[in-house]
Order: sequence, then structure tokens, then C-alpha cells
Amino acid sequence: MFGYVSGLSDELFLDYVGMHRSHPTVRRIFFNEITKRPSLPSEAIDRLTELLVLDIERGIDRQKNETLIRHLFTSMSMQMRTRTFRCLMSNGTRSAKKFMLRRTSPDMVPGIEDVVLSLALAERNEDALVGIVYRWPLPMWHSRALELYQAAADLPWLQRKIIFNTNEPDAFLQSGLVNDPITELYVRARYSRPAAEMLFDAAIKAAIDEVDLLAGVNRLGLVAWCLGRYKAFDHLAKIPSVFEINGLPIE
Repeated sequence: MFGYVSGLSDELFLDYVGMHRSHPTVRRIFFNEITKRPSLPSEAIDRLTELLVLDIERGIDRQKNETLIRHLFTSMSMQMRTRTFRCLMSNGTRSAKKFMLRRTSPDMVPGIEDVVLSLALAERNEDALVGIVYRWPLPMWHSRALELYQAAADLPWLQRKIIFNTNEPDAFLQSGLVNDPITELYVRARYSRPAAEMLFDAAIKAAIDEVDLLAGVNRLGLVAWCLGRYKAFDHLAKIPSVFEINGLPIE
């Protein structure tokens, strides 16, 4: 079977996979062959995808069919990508929804703006927020940057990315929305904005008080970098070592 199926032309190969998509051996052949065929015809891809989407809508082999779709998604026509996006957002698994939200943008899948922005702003969905900030062209979300920043309140690393992508630090610093001292210090240090000593102390305290030890250690490193930029060496001396945080002996 491997020899026969792998010897088929691209179009016949995809049609064969569509006819026997539930067969485990055919699926293995698909995954083995798909990376070797970089120029598959979009019409045949759309035919196969339509069968997979119909199965998912009927609740048939959702996870297995979603795995096939991930390998086909970028080669689909725009119309089929939109159809697939809507199907997986309505009927897909949590993993498939995450994939769609994080890996797509309106220029790739037209018409998804309202759905994704609603998830990001109204529901503070992390996957939607990440997809917008990392995948969407800046002009598509620039006017909503402050709203997205607020929605990402629990994701300081993403808040920083929003500021850096817009490259407008003063708009955020002057808005009063930056209430994480570490984020504020980092933004000020990166863009050479002045920072008060009170902010140095607040950032050090926030990093030490992190609930998650590993996150706290990482954030202490970030604070130390910022203090170095300001040559605030007396404040650098206030940052405890990893051993001190854990209450472990240094030797």
C-alpha cells in the first residue's frame, strides 16, 4: 500500500486519502508524504478538506481529522480556509481552536476580525490576544492597542509586546494603564525614558513577591537589566540571589 499510494500523482494522492481517510495506514502514508509534496493543487486540497470538515461537523474523528487539516491549512484556498476556521471554532477541539486563533490573521483568513476581537476584548482569551499581537498586521489592530493592552492584564509579557509592536511607549505610559512596575520599568529603560527611584524599589519588590518561583527569578533578571541601564547600582545590590530567595545555603 505504501508503494502504491506514494506513487500516485499529487491530485490522485489527495483524492485517495479523502476516500480512505479513516484508514490508519493511509493516514501514516499521508503524514509521510505531505512534506515531500510542496506544490499540491489547491483544488484537490479543498476537496479533501471539505470531507474532513464535514466529518468534524458530524462529530466523526474530530482529533484525527483536525491533525490532517493542520498540514493542509496554509495550502487551501482563502475561501476554504475561512470555511475551516468557522468549522473548527464552532465544532473543533480546544487544541484546534488554539491553533486557529494563534496561527491565523485576517489577511490569511478574511472575515475573522469580529470573532477574534470579541474573544480577545470581551472574553480576554489568551489565544486570541496572542494571535492578534503576533500574527495580525499592525494596521489591523493599532487603533485597538490600548484595549488589547487592558485585556492582556494577566499577561505582562504580552503587554510589553503590544507596546513594543506599536513603538509608542508614551501613549501607554501616559494613559495610566501600565500598573505593573516591572513592565513600566522595562518600557522606560528600553526607550530611555526617565524612571524614579520609587519605581526601582517597586519593581524589585514585585519580582521578589512573584508567586511562581521560576517566574520570579526571570523577572528579577529583567529588573536587574533595567537597573543596569540606569546605572542604579545601589538598587542592584538590593536584588537577592536565587539561593537567598529559596532559603538555601550558598555553599
